[in-house]
Amino acid sequence: MKIRLGLEALGVLDGGKVRAAVDHELKHILKDCADRPGEKAARQVSIDINLVPEQDDTGIATTGQLEVVITSKVPNRRTKAYQFAIEENAKGEPEALFNDHSRTNVRQSTLDEVAEGSSAAVAKAAGEKVDKAKKGV
Repeated sequence: MKIRLGLEALGVLDGGKVRAAVDHELKHILKDCADRPGEKAARQVSIDINLVPEQDDTGIATTGQLEVVITSKVPNRRTKAYQFAIEENAKGEPEALFNDHSRTNVRQSTLDEVAEGSSAAVAKAAGEKVDKAKKGV
């Protein structure tokens, strides 16, 4: 049976797959609204209807191809900004390092670093001072 293209026809097009796809995308953006109520940016579902005419031998369009594209868009998920340091690794290649305890100052030492390596760090520093003194530096 021929059905006139219109809003109601989209619900039955392709065996109801267009309606199901729209419902799916609506659930997706509603879930995002529930997950991130503090995010004030709009969520969006788009339905694009693409028609491409097909012409016969005389150049008249008597048929065409119909395609419906359903997409949704939610705001990007973002972390807070972290400062990072650029340092060379053992191979001399640059790598980015961040401090998970201080997002605004990558070079800030934290108590856990002092507790973990305090005796080793003190011994190393003392050893370097002794070595330098022996060398006359």
